[in-house]
Amino acid sequence: MPAYINNLAKNGDNYWVFANVTPDLVEAGRISGYFSCRRPRREAIEVLTPLYRKMQDIEQTTPHDPSAASLSWLVDHHSCRLGQWYDGEGRETFGRFQGYRELETPHRIVHQSVHEAMEQINLDWERDPEVQGRIIERYQRMEQASVQVFNLLEKLEEQAKTAIERQA
Repeated sequence: MPAYINNLAKNGDNYWVFANVTPDLVEAGRISGYFSCRRPRREAIEVLTPLYRKMQDIEQTTPHDPSAASLSWLVDHHSCRLGQWYDGEGRETFGRFQGYRELETPHRIVHQSVHEAMEQINLDWERDPEVQGRIIERYQRMEQASVQVFNLLEKLEEQAKTAIERQA
């Protein structure tokens, strides 16, 4: 799963990198560790810094599970790019199509599954095969829902093309 990460340098400075972290699976799907490929992305700093500050503000004002609160704010299915499109321009332009109306549920499941997988990280995931299984299960559910999202976007495109052709 690729992500931007705010790292702490040896001298105490923070820096951003774009990292892709992949589980190393052995013995019937058991996670034995992770691989990470990182590269700096300077253009992301202008976008990420204010988001990171907002997350810090949320965490400082949330007494119970502040990390989950800031993560939910950042990556719920309404605040991501697709969610913003869905709630705004997408609704105005495509809201009358069935493909549009069917899109929200699998999109929500994508985000919900990631949140549920991340909750497992607080458990003994490195040594507990049951926790590892739940993480993999959440990611499989996320992947299935993601495929549904793409299929529905294609369906929506076809419905829109058909509507345009009928008007012509």
